Amino acid sequence: MIDDCSTDGKIPILLKEFKDKHGFIHVTNNYNLGYTKTVNKAIKLSGENDVVLLNSDTVTTHRWLDSLKYLAYSRSQVSTVTALSDNSGAFSVPDVGKFNEIKAGLTQEEHARLITQNTFGNSISVPTGNGFCFYIRRDFLNIFGLFDEEKYPIGYGEENDLCMRAFRAGWLNLICDKSFVYHKRSQSFKDEKIKLMEAGAKQLRFDYPEYKKLTSRFHDVEFNLLRSNIRAALEEDRTILPRALFVISTTTGGTLQTNQDLMRAISDKYSCYLLRCDKSNIYLSRMIDGELEIIEEMKISIPINALEHRSEEYDIVVAEMLYKYRIELLHIRHIAWHSLNLPSISKSMNIPVIYSMHDFYSICPTVTLSNESGEYCTGACNNKNKDCKVALWEDGDIINLKNNYVYRWREQFSDFLSYCDAVITTDNSAKEQICNIFPQLENKFAVIPHGQDFSSMHPGEVLDTHPKKIKIIVPGNISLAKGALLIKKMIEEDTQNEFEFHFLGKVASELSGLGVYHGPYTRDDVIDKIKEIKPHIGIVLSLWPETFCHTLTEMWAAGVPVLGVDLGAVGNRIKETGAGWLVSSDINSYDCKESIINAVSDKKLYKEKIDNLNIWQKSVGLTNTTDWMSEQYILLYESLHVS
Repeated sequence: MIDDCSTDGKIPILLKEFKDKHGFIHVTNNYNLGYTKTVNKAIKLSGENDVVLLNSDTVTTHRWLDSLKYLAYSRSQVSTVTALSDNSGAFSVPDVGKFNEIKAGLTQEEHARLITQNTFGNSISVPTGNGFCFYIRRDFLNIFGLFDEEKYPIGYGEENDLCMRAFRAGWLNLICDKSFVYHKRSQSFKDEKIKLMEAGAKQLRFDYPEYKKLTSRFHDVEFNLLRSNIRAALEEDRTILPRALFVISTTTGGTLQTNQDLMRAISDKYSCYLLRCDKSNIYLSRMIDGELEIIEEMKISIPINALEHRSEEYDIVVAEMLYKYRIELLHIRHIAWHSLNLPSISKSMNIPVIYSMHDFYSICPTVTLSNESGEYCTGACNNKNKDCKVALWEDGDIINLKNNYVYRWREQFSDFLSYCDAVITTDNSAKEQICNIFPQLENKFAVIPHGQDFSSMHPGEVLDTHPKKIKIIVPGNISLAKGALLIKKMIEEDTQNEFEFHFLGKVASELSGLGVYHGPYTRDDVIDKIKEIKPHIGIVLSLWPETFCHTLTEMWAAGVPVLGVDLGAVGNRIKETGAGWLVSSDINSYDCKESIINAVSDKKLYKEKIDNLNIWQKSVGLTNTTDWMSEQYILLYESLHVS
């Protein structure tokens, strides 16, 4: 901040206050240099940094500078970038050359958001920028010099001259339609403005005879379309919401469903977009009336691979999406098949980043922290020769994982996580496991359990007599990691025909032809389907510490007490509620069968579990809805998102 030898005694006091409070550099000229020389002095004092000229009678809006900077480096030879405004001549929208009022009922930020959400995000090349809000790249200044102090000593015309020098040399002057700055205008030079304009215009016509014809650019078809689009948006009666982008990998499973629940639940606070990548294709969708519609689809010429986990092509495409759609919040729900540069790209644009950890992919590409035998390894490798099996990627995509590449994997994710403002998981056990590997995340963590809506719940019922055959419900995607081999062994060893296993969902091939298979289910019909089966007990025998377990919630909602492995969220939740029994993670088939028999045989204890289950239904089962979950997320989003 430069005091150009002001005669106002309040100025030095004011500038010192800003220096002490905000850390500005404060310089006082020994004598009045005039506008252009003072600006040039400031540019020299700013070293090798880029420069922004901003009039004193302007009001900036959210991420105005980030958008200017992004566009400035969107091409190799960009000299200047100018924002849109309500009152800056040819840069005014929707009506050129006049003051455009804020739409009735909107705040300054909402009005600016409405405009920038309804522009195209194109690189609009013009012959000249405007000094009310003027971004200048340093590499251009180093080549072509500063403002002309001789021809424009006081002001007006100096930025037009600089831009024309750039124009003639083949450099670009761009308008950023994603940056909006309010301008009072009458305060700039006050009464001297008309004289300065005339003198500046005369000098420009002399030096650049083509200048006047070139400025017809501001009234051509592209500009008219831009202004027409903004005008139409202003005339519509719509709610103006910030835009949040959610990132997922797979198209199935609990993460996808919960993410859609969350997007729908916050739709009155955020306009929600979804980014998905399958290694080779990028899909961008928008949620409209509760349903996702793909709005962009792009193929990556070289698919993302597991070892690099990055793609320059992906980075360029997604950065453009963040800019073009004016995304204000990024929530990564899973990063598999995406570029690990995503959070750093977002942060370079000053977009807050939230990262959810619904599994242990960030610790190890096995996802479940399962070793070569399928057992939970706690994140510490053993010394056995056989390597661990990765998930989500193809066999052979990652080799020498154990005691070797896993450390490189964590190194990459440590860098990835450094760009995340907040990290979320759904149970304290998962937080503890993750922080054991990445202790730097401790202060970034939030634990938000999944919420789920049930149109009705069926109270649990006590057993009057011991059943002749114990009906066991096993819902979900029962893979090897979910205990498929243990279940298979129990069925095969059931020579006394004491059990009747009922599978609801998908099962591993190892379970084919075993038990009673009821086919797939949806969240809307799962409770009724479980009730129709009338099971006495449910089981969750995952070999790894699940971070939440939706099937546990659904069985409780159906009135079924659950026997689960004492690992992760399953162990924690059963301990907290008392609505089930716990067994060791290394339990064998015989002991597991005995535990199930004992659970159902002990009428008193069974009743206690049913009572606890019914208490859960009337408390957490009722309160932990998707609306409750969304409220927790919104509080977190609002703490990070300043608009």
